[in-house]
Amino acid sequence: MEPPSIVLRRVGPPVLIALLTAAVLCLPSFLMPLYRNFYERKFPQHFSSWPLNGRFTHFAWDGEHEDEITYAARALESARHGPPYSPYVLEDRSPRLLSRDLLSFLMLGVFFRTFADPDQAWVAARFVFLPLAVLCIYGLLLLAEVRPRQALFAAVVLILFNDALLPLVNFTAPLVGLKTALRHAFWLLGPAAEFIGPTRFVNPCLSVPLLLSASLLAIQISREEPALAGSWRLALLSGILGGSLAYVHTDVWAVFVVAITLTIIRASLSGKAFHRPLFMVCALTAVISLPWYLLNGTPDLDTLLRGQVVFERRFYPSSLFYFAAAFLLLRCARRNATLSWCAAVAGAAGLLLNASLIRGYSLPPSYWYSLGNLFLFLALAVAVLRRLEDGERWAWLTALALTLAFGRSVAFSGQLFHKYGMPKDYETAFQWLDRNAAPDSVVATLDGEVALMLPVFSHTKVLTARNNPLVTSVTSAENMARAAYGIELFTPPPLRAAAVDWFSRVGPLDFSPMQWFHEPDRTLIDKEPSGFLVYYLDIR
Repeated sequence: MEPPSIVLRRVGPPVLIALLTAAVLCLPSFLMPLYRNFYERKFPQHFSSWPLNGRFTHFAWDGEHEDEITYAARALESARHGPPYSPYVLEDRSPRLLSRDLLSFLMLGVFFRTFADPDQAWVAARFVFLPLAVLCIYGLLLLAEVRPRQALFAAVVLILFNDALLPLVNFTAPLVGLKTALRHAFWLLGPAAEFIGPTRFVNPCLSVPLLLSASLLAIQISREEPALAGSWRLALLSGILGGSLAYVHTDVWAVFVVAITLTIIRASLSGKAFHRPLFMVCALTAVISLPWYLLNGTPDLDTLLRGQVVFERRFYPSSLFYFAAAFLLLRCARRNATLSWCAAVAGAAGLLLNASLIRGYSLPPSYWYSLGNLFLFLALAVAVLRRLEDGERWAWLTALALTLAFGRSVAFSGQLFHKYGMPKDYETAFQWLDRNAAPDSVVATLDGEVALMLPVFSHTKVLTARNNPLVTSVTSAENMARAAYGIELFTPPPLRAAAVDWFSRVGPLDFSPMQWFHEPDRTLIDKEPSGFLVYYLDIR
């Protein structure tokens, strides 16, 4: 057994660099409040004229993303009550909803239970999962026989510039992908999105590190002889983690299931003895994820409409790129288990892109592009770095990457800090409700933005929820009835009559996408009778 000093000398630097990577990506969460406080103290009149002149928060409509508001609300539901049911509608206690990303919100709930402030909990969670992602990629590269300093450099770059690298392979609009990558890499060109690096919850900040962890175990299993006792222990861990991915986020689970299946098929066709530990991983994954699949495998029409699906049977020509990449990687892999796994993930991305040919509907292809591209860049790092010499320069290159990313975080903070806040009157209202309203009281509002934020900044529920299947199982028809009741409560008779007439002409199938997307359906806007209703339905 190695002395602790030697273990620390080998493990310490990667852990320290992983923490520094997380610190650089989380830097805006510390800089932006300082910038806002500076303007509030030095220029109070100017600050009070801002639309978002209240406290700093990630969970602002113009901040990171409105999804972050709803996911934080569900994580808080777990922190307050245990099971993460709907944070919005008190009666919504559906087993289907509970199963969707169950483990993600249970894990995030631990952070919200530990930290009283939601924004502090969000940053703390990032400080856990971002270093895990760096260390997992570092481990995957070491298994591919990349030297430690080179592996650490590649892991840091893949995480720090994740948002700039992955859009480079964009088949829907190649020039747009290149433009997006450049704008993400050089923030002086102007802000391009709400996130830098893989910091978005739940996906990819929480889901991708867990997929990488399961991949690390699967690769180690495929490297070892099937008869070794260690293979069975690793297979048990990998199977449990792989099955648990169904309760983390659907896309990472789907990719892992298809990739492990392709790995088993390839091992069987190679003429070697049947690899029982890999089959055990696949079987355990299937058994553990079976309850989730029974609840969600055959979604009803309303759930599909609320979930961004497109009803089509379509072959994606871009899948040919992933199939070709998988074939090329298998030819180059020989006995390199990491490259073989990257090939399996690329093949999985290609197959899942075309899943609509069987199901009749498709999810946004960006799910499969992002995961396929991540593992292709990982394979590219293996292919390139193994041909380059080791040396001190890799440590300096890692430091350079951290420095460039530090500058990017500073520029990001300076350009967007005014958006990361809430109106002062919102802050006052939320504080009053938190002090005076009973827990889980129902607050009726026609303001869609306030309805999203209420469960995050007070312990209340609302009359209706955003029609996202990850935060509510209330049907579009019921949500529509709840919205109509809210309008009846708050609007004078003439406006109420116009709203009732509008509701009579817009059915639940039209109502559903309006509660998901910002971009409005112009035909519906033309029919719509009031600005109140437009604001409530989140049509901007």
